[in-house]
Amino acid sequence: MLYPFEAKYISVNWTAEHNVRSIIESRDILEPKKTDEYQYFIEAITYSKIDDGQKPGQLAFHISDFDDSYLPYFIKSSGDREFLVSIEDPETHKIWWIEAGSWKKWNGKLYRDSPLCRYAGEAKIEFGNVLCRIKIRSLSFSYEELDLYIRDFRNDLWGLILNDDSYISAAAKTQNFKDPKEELFEYLNTFTKFVQNLLINPKKELRESRSLQAAEKVRPIPRTFMEIATKGQSKLLTGRAYNESYDVAENRYVYAIVNRISILLQNLSKVSEQRGESYKHSFANLYKRLNDFSATIEIDKDVLESEVDDLSKKIIAEKSQLEGALLKQLQHPGSHSTLVIRLEYRGDDYKNWMSFWGKAKLRLEDDWHEFDKNSSLSFMFM
Repeated sequence: MLYPFEAKYISVNWTAEHNVRSIIESRDILEPKKTDEYQYFIEAITYSKIDDGQKPGQLAFHISDFDDSYLPYFIKSSGDREFLVSIEDPETHKIWWIEAGSWKKWNGKLYRDSPLCRYAGEAKIEFGNVLCRIKIRSLSFSYEELDLYIRDFRNDLWGLILNDDSYISAAAKTQNFKDPKEELFEYLNTFTKFVQNLLINPKKELRESRSLQAAEKVRPIPRTFMEIATKGQSKLLTGRAYNESYDVAENRYVYAIVNRISILLQNLSKVSEQRGESYKHSFANLYKRLNDFSATIEIDKDVLESEVDDLSKKIIAEKSQLEGALLKQLQHPGSHSTLVIRLEYRGDDYKNWMSFWGKAKLRLEDDWHEFDKNSSLSFMFM
């Protein structure tokens, strides 16, 4: 089956920015599934690899019968567009479209970042009249990739959820969250009080150990008798002792929760600062626009009167033309033109004449013509 586009994972080797040395394509194609006449969806995975399992791959599109008047773009959550960039394979001269990510270096190698490869969720791409939904799921990952997940969560994920300009969406974006300013912090305050109470009297247990003790107070263990047998009577002997330990399951559980809450608050603080800066920037722009507006509006009296006079003359001329056209219609009853008449009420009859008051127009779509007080038309019905 022929599709209007081809989707694959590719690995791009860059010599410099915007300069491609080589492109390695995956053998497998991400086959589109048709949902409507011009709508498709494909399934992708996070942290994808090329066939050899060593090179990281990024999602790329090759568009059949490409029309440069319709550049492909991602649709952001806000409805804005994020256009893709094209690269050409030096060997096959095939054109691929990829994300316009920022330039970065890793292990001395230059690459173009692809956020789409790191987040599970859904993205939408459109080119021409074709819409493709990309459903991104996670797969098993190595320790190094897990570390990348954690770093992305700490640095970017909260911004992704709260950022309306992102073209990658997730279920968390579509849920109606309550304002966390009061409810969330009430829960955190209660949690903090409980933790403080636990710290005052934490769980502990006695764990057996060994220590040198006075011979008359020693708690004997097998080693105690061995020392007496080999060394004879001594003032200090090894015996059973007990130490207090707080390394218990309950305390480890509380520590894990406190650690998670701490990370959550750090990220909320970071996101709040970023949003605050964004609001400050928006406020500054709006305030500047407000100051640009003038408090008073100056109107040139002569210009206004001249415009009113011109409009009055146009109205008089148009009414004169319409009345002339209506009179012409009456003078040429054999004409094929149409005259639309609306009789509103009957006047007094005069001899054999019946008189009516009404309105007239030349076409059905026109407005009814209003005659001056001293103007009228007479009609004779044969």
